[in-house]
Amino acid sequence: MACIDNTSGCGCHLSGGNCISITGDGSSGNPYVIAPIVDPSGSNALSCGAAGLFVASAMVPGATILYPSSTPPAGYLALLGQAVSRVTYAALNTLAAASSYSGLWGPGDGVTTFNVPNMQGIFPAGVSGSDSTFTLGATGGEKTHVLTTAEMPPHFHNISFSQGNNASGSIGVLGTQAVPTGTDVQGGGAAHNTLPPFRVWAFMMKT
Repeated sequence: MACIDNTSGCGCHLSGGNCISITGDGSSGNPYVIAPIVDPSGSNALSCGAAGLFVASAMVPGATILYPSSTPPAGYLALLGQAVSRVTYAALNTLAAASSYSGLWGPGDGVTTFNVPNMQGIFPAGVSGSDSTFTLGATGGEKTHVLTTAEMPPHFHNISFSQGNNASGSIGVLGTQAVPTGTDVQGGGAAHNTLPPFRVWAFMMKT
């Protein structure tokens, strides 16, 4: 089992045992991860021989959770698109470099930093292998939208006209002094909201 030794008074020292592995150094970018040592055969048995126990794997770097606070828990980064150190967050940098710092990621200063994904004010969507709109890292959608002419349904407008002493009527009334003055004006051309009902959480990524 794991041992926590603070007898020297200089902080906790963690060590593993036959069934437990401990990785990390306890720093903000590389926290301690305590996990069972699992039989590689996939039997969900501890390597020390205690069979029949279900083993839950630790969160892998890059795994993302919804969190009810804007302050990240230990071992996580808020996904605000910020630049972070390529050395301190080496595991995430490996993921970013694998995609050439594009898509979900950003290049940072190109040397010492890279950008984590930016999830501020947007919804996630699942990757699709058959729809190019939903490739990994793609963006789209809009909070508000103004209809274009092509998006409007077919419709008609009344035409007003003046005749004699400014009498008005329909286009079906003909006269030698009928002068069309324009169609009825409807609508204001403002954008409409396209957001579904929502609840805001913070996106946090395991480092």
